[in-house]
Amino acid sequence: MKCILIRKSGKWKSGKYVELPPERITLEVVILPIDARLLQLEGGRYTMDDRAIYSLIPLNNGDQIERDGGIFTIDKTVDYSEYADFKKYLAKRVTTHG
Repeated sequence: MKCILIRKSGKWKSGKYVELPPERITLEVVILPIDARLLQLEGGRYTMDDRAIYSLIPLNNGDQIERDGGIFTIDKTVDYSEYADFKKYLAKRVTTHG
C-alpha cells in the first residue's frame, strides 16, 4: 500500500545541530498488525495499535510512516535479507488519527 515516509535529518553548523525540514517520500510497503505471539514475547513493549512493516527499501530507526492520517515510528529492524529481499520493521503508533 502507498504511504509517506517521513525522514528527519540535520547537520552541524557552528557547533550546533540544526534540524532540516523532514523529507517526505511516497513509497509502497506492506503494513500489518503485530501478531499476538510477538506482542507476548516483547513483554508489553508493543500494543495492538503498533504495526509490522515490510519493505524492500531500507528504513532507519526513527523514520516515520504516515498512512490514512496515522503516523508510526520505526522502532526495531528485523533483517530477513538472508532469506529474501526485504526487511521487517516494528513500528510504534504516534498518532491516533486515521
